[in-house]
This record gives sequence, structure tokens and C-alpha cells, in this order.
Amino acid sequence: MGKKKEKREILAMGNLEKLKEEIKKALEHQKQVILQGPPGSGKTYLAKEIAQNILATSEQKLYWKLVAKYLEKHWKAFVNYMVDRKYTSNKISPQEFFSKKSFTKNGEELIVLSNEEDGKDYISFSIKHFKIILQILEKYSIEIENISNIRSLNKIFGVSSIDDETLKDITKWLLNYLKNWLEKEKEFNELLSSEKLKLKALIQFHPSYTYEDFVRGIQIKIENGHPKYETVNKIFAELCEEALNNPDLKYVLIIDEINRANLPAVLGELIYALEYRGEPVETPYEINGNKTLIVPENLYIIGTMNTADRSIGHIDYAVRRRFFFITIKANKELIENPKAKELYEETIEKIFKEENMSPEFKDKVEDVKIGHTYFLGENEEKIAYKFVYQVIPLLVEYIQDGILKGEEVVKGVFENYFGGIKDWKTLTVEDVLRKLKP
Repeated sequence: MGKKKEKREILAMGNLEKLKEEIKKALEHQKQVILQGPPGSGKTYLAKEIAQNILATSEQKLYWKLVAKYLEKHWKAFVNYMVDRKYTSNKISPQEFFSKKSFTKNGEELIVLSNEEDGKDYISFSIKHFKIILQILEKYSIEIENISNIRSLNKIFGVSSIDDETLKDITKWLLNYLKNWLEKEKEFNELLSSEKLKLKALIQFHPSYTYEDFVRGIQIKIENGHPKYETVNKIFAELCEEALNNPDLKYVLIIDEINRANLPAVLGELIYALEYRGEPVETPYEINGNKTLIVPENLYIIGTMNTADRSIGHIDYAVRRRFFFITIKANKELIENPKAKELYEETIEKIFKEENMSPEFKDKVEDVKIGHTYFLGENEEKIAYKFVYQVIPLLVEYIQDGILKGEEVVKGVFENYFGGIKDWKTLTVEDVLRKLKP
């Protein structure tokens, strides 16, 4: 029995990875997809996972863009300074050069040499950015130590007077030194994240969301006590601009609950632009004398849609044909905790049967069946809280919306499983924990 269960779980994980690949391929073909399914089926989680997968290569390229940005100002002076003043002429060993004391001193001298401004503030700022340079070099130590990449680095930053082996030797010792030095620098991650280009964005649509919230709109600024009106790009136009300026990188926009907004009104002329990528379309708003907007090929859109939400309308045909739709179903095999899986089987699976649905939903059980993510958690208490404060309110809503035939359906299932409860709607965390604890 244990082996069969293990095989089912492996199969479920395999199917999940297969689904991710399927969605990625769909995105390559259409550039925009909508993941549709019931609440708790993991749509948003999948969207984030796929976005991260798509962006993996772009993030590597992005690091090199940051390398180029910072080393453009300092790299040539850095290498020449080491080679001409210390490494060769004075015959100081690499170990001695990269001792903490001399590195700090030499770093300050280097910055004075390599910058046109004076002042301690600028030196301090540059030293902090030096840390970013070193961390990036450390991240790519294997690639950098490869001679072909050293040649590329040499070429990029114009250090043509230094032979490859010398540059490689310098870099090798630099890498060895920084591994111990930079791991202690807490500020590095903040510095790096503040400099990152925006590769990914996640927004959530709602009924009052407009074109002016999403694409372009008028912003009021107060200058000298007087209002000033100016057109500004919003999240979608910002990403389009970033993607156009960096065609070798990939960008992803995740739109959660995409069908909660009035899509034709929010998208406007973008309905055309999504299908004809790379072509300028005219917008109602002008920025810098230009009214056009281009949706580039390297911007991917992943929407999520709750198929159980009856408060929202259908997506119209004009919008629908611009997207691929992929159905994400509840999958109990992804529930790792055996007691949590039992809870799912004894409640959700017994409630969501065709005979328990209202006539309108008899053939739509999979569209509304509560998903597995409510039964995932690092411990039993977390799962119990989800069940009491998310699953039960959702079941109440399903009854009120006429998805389930009536309250008696849920009441009977809960009484059979939990036993001796007065009112299933007032089930407590302790009640659920008694079933989850071994």
C-alpha cells in the first residue's frame, strides 16, 4: 500500500512539472495565457513558478548588465591600478594585495583615480557598489575563470593592454578573497535588489480597475501651490518600455483574478496590440509627444481566473481569442500530509459530487471543487486554521450562491466525519486538529 501511495505522489509531481512545461510552451506560442480553475487549485502559485522559470536566463543576463553598469566606471582603473602600481611593478603577492587592510586602502585610492568627483561621500558610495561588483564576480566564478569569458570581460571593459592570463590570475585571487569578505555584508542584497531592472510584476484586477490604472493615465502634481497635470505610464506601459529597451531579456506580468475587471475597458486598444506584437498602437494619452505604445515580443502575460466566482461576467470573444486558456484542477495527490489528505477526501471529495450540486453545476463539478492548496501547510495547526477560516466560509458562500444543492449536503458530510458537532459552520480549530493529529 505504501509503495502505491508513493508512486501516486511521484506521478502527481511529475504531472505538475509536465503541466508547467505545457504552460511554458503555450506562452512561447501565444505570449499570453489564462490559468483557469476553482479556488485553491494553485493557479497563482503556478503562475509565479512559471514566471520564475522563464526569467531564470534573463536574471543571469541581468547580473551581467549590472556588471557592465558598475564596472564600466571602475573596472579599467581597477585592473590597471593593480597591474601597473602593485601587482607587477612592486611585485606584491596577490595574497598580500587582497588582505582586508590593503584592499580597503587600495580601493579608496582606486576610486579617487577612477572618478572625476571628489569627496568622502562619493568614495563611500562607490565602495558599496564595489561590493556588488565583487558579489557578481563571485556568483559567476566558474564562468569567469574560463579563459574565453576572461577575453570577453577584457573586451567589454577595454582592458586590452593586459594579457588574458594576467587578468585571469587577478580575477582568481579576487574571487578567493571576496568569498570570506562579502558573506558578512548584510547590505549587499538590499543594494542589489534596489538596482535590479523590473523583470516581473504581479497585480490583481478588481471591478473598479480601469485603463488609467493599467496602461496610461493623468497624474496630478502640486508645484508651487498649483496643480500640474501630466500623463504617466502605469504598470503595463512601464513593463512594455523596459522590455523594448532590453530585447535580450524576458519580462512577465502576472494578472491575478483577471476576469474580475471589465477587460475590454481596461485593455482598450491593447486587445489589438496583444495579437500584433511589435506594432505601434495609438493610445488616448500622449507622453513626450508620442501617443503610441508597442507591446514587445519579450513580454509574457499570465492571467489567473476563478471559475467558481459567479459575481463576475464572462470574458468576451474579442479578448478570449487573444489568450490561451489552460485549466488547473484540484489535485489531492499534491497534499503531502496523510491526515490532511484524509480530511480532503472525507469532506471536499464527498461534498463535491454531481448529486450534491444544483442543476446548473451538475456538469461543472471540477470548475467549482475546492482545491488542494487549502490543505497544504508546514504543520497541522496551519492546515486546521485554513480549513476553519477559509474552507468553511467558502462552503457557506457556495450554498448562498446556489452552487451546492443546500446546507444539508455539507452538514451530513461533516457530522459523519467529525461526529457530535452542533453546527458545522462553527467548527473550531481544535475540532479539526483532533482529526489531523496522529
